[in-house]
Amino acid sequence: MRQTERIALINGRIHTPNGIMDSLTVEAGRVAAVGMVPAARPSGDARVFDLQGRTVLPGFCDSHAHFLHWAMAQEQVQLGGCHSMDELLETLANFAAEHPFPAGGWYRGLGWTAENLRGATPTRHDLDAVLPNVPVILWRACEHVAAVN
Repeated sequence: MRQTERIALINGRIHTPNGIMDSLTVEAGRVAAVGMVPAARPSGDARVFDLQGRTVLPGFCDSHAHFLHWAMAQEQVQLGGCHSMDELLETLANFAAEHPFPAGGWYRGLGWTAENLRGATPTRHDLDAVLPNVPVILWRACEHVAAVN
């Protein structure tokens, strides 16, 4: 898009912080208006795209939040609230009972820290005591260390 170009997206589902709007105008590379269909300039320099009900989402900026890892973690056992090894193992067992078929054949977890576990670190023996015949990987909160059975 040229910086002086004007674009109008109409008849869409445009997600904004204020809800879903039906139109969006971009002028000089910036959002100029949402929710109102602008009149094209007399010079006819606006390019109009009929979205025919399609969805437009805002750009996702990763502020080093590792969005993909966060999204995948939503389907994993959350261990950040565990404050003992017993609580971690109980959380894992409860998750396994609620999800009898783990994604990809593995139970995955995220969020434990040795500080929260009073200095303890999960081992393969701990994990095997709960799930002896199923692969388990539990990532530390930093995602640089994992316990695997």
